Amino acid sequence: MRRTTILLALLLALAAGVLAACGDDEAAVQTGSSATSTPDTEAPPDPATPEGELAAAEARWAEAGITDYAMTYDVVCFCPQISVTVRVGGGELVDVSVDAPGYEGDTAQLVPDPLTVEDMFAELHAAYDGDAASVDVTYDPETGRPLEYFIDESEMMADEEHGVTVTAFLAGGDATAPTTGTSQAPLTQQIGRAQLTEAWGCGTGFAISDADQTVGVVLTWEGSGAPPAQVQLPDPSWSAEVWVGTDLFASWCDDVLEPGEPTPRVDQRFDVTGGTLTIADPPPGAAACPSTVTAVARRLEVVLPDGSTTTFPELTITNDAWGCYAG
Repeated sequence: MRRTTILLALLLALAAGVLAACGDDEAAVQTGSSATSTPDTEAPPDPATPEGELAAAEARWAEAGITDYAMTYDVVCFCPQISVTVRVGGGELVDVSVDAPGYEGDTAQLVPDPLTVEDMFAELHAAYDGDAASVDVTYDPETGRPLEYFIDESEMMADEEHGVTVTAFLAGGDATAPTTGTSQAPLTQQIGRAQLTEAWGCGTGFAISDADQTVGVVLTWEGSGAPPAQVQLPDPSWSAEVWVGTDLFASWCDDVLEPGEPTPRVDQRFDVTGGTLTIADPPPGAAACPSTVTAVARRLEVVLPDGSTTTFPELTITNDAWGCYAG
């Protein structure tokens, strides 16, 4: 009888131990489950990385709170030359116009998906998420909106590169009114679409215009000695202007008009409000006429009377008569 009692006691103790162990395991499992059910907080992107720069730009755009605007951008791709103007009201696209010089078909078909600022951010996100071979982008330092970008999806593919260059941007309520034509005033339209290809040599500076000489950029060194290799405009030592008129450079570096030669006329002048100028071959301080000097102007910006900002694409300008003057 005593043996049976001892054996029963041992069995009861063993059962109690098993139940306790099971309880501990269940508690451990519950604790582990509870710990893993709380997701880790995702760390913000490193601001020094391209993704971090994009996130910071989006944050600046959100903080700016611009929901009404008109924007013109050039499509950069292996395709016809296309300029697109969009109007956005309340954050929604309200009007689109497409300019494609020389294209005889329906220009709207060339741009089935016009871009707002948010769409541009989305394209950049897709490029980074898709591991694009390269993404070159410039953001507005104040509002964060993309000023230009160029995406190369793959080094193994040809002609798939694409991007945009914003040439004009106007924020405000007036930008939201529907329109059947361009969303920019005629002056803004004229300057923003000017193809500056004709360089004019003379003096100590750089001048370039469209083929018809109706829009020109004139950058004149007014300091002493040789100009620095790079300058951020505006700069007190440089006169930097955009000219609008007719036959702007008809007598450039020549103060004598020949019979029948058109008379240059500058109707409007606007100060350049931003951009950089890099001189590739710095000129000597007092070179004999002529010297040849080349510069690259990037993101030259001008604010027009309607409040819009127009930005020129990169310009390479050669002055082949540096140091020469009229007379």
